[in-house]
Amino acid sequence: MSKKIIIKKPMRNPFVIEKTDIMEISITESKIHSLRWVVRLTYIILLVFFLKDTVTKALQDLQKEFPYYIVLNLFLMNSILVAFLIAQLYKFELMAPYQQMISVTTYSNLKLRFFTDDPEELTGLLKI
Repeated sequence: MSKKIIIKKPMRNPFVIEKTDIMEISITESKIHSLRWVVRLTYIILLVFFLKDTVTKALQDLQKEFPYYIVLNLFLMNSILVAFLIAQLYKFELMAPYQQMISVTTYSNLKLRFFTDDPEELTGLLKI
């Protein structure tokens, strides 16, 4: 059997964990799963509020007599928070369906979390 585990993540380079470097493996209930509807509702309310605020500010800035590059800059500054909320909501939606989480701690102080449907299968793979 191989003594290395290769983990491939989308849009990132794969990394290798030595099986001898694994200090602890634990399975816990995902807090994200139990609060998923509350968090979704909060994100959507915040997103609508900040999107409305961004569009309102942009329209107010267009009525002022600023050069166009200043109006564009103000619009982009106002839309950064909206983009951040959308990115966080996307990240949350990737993790929310999973009820359990596997936490792996290594001797090199690396802490990994895996959200999976079958934690026993992944735990067995890591322990072998």
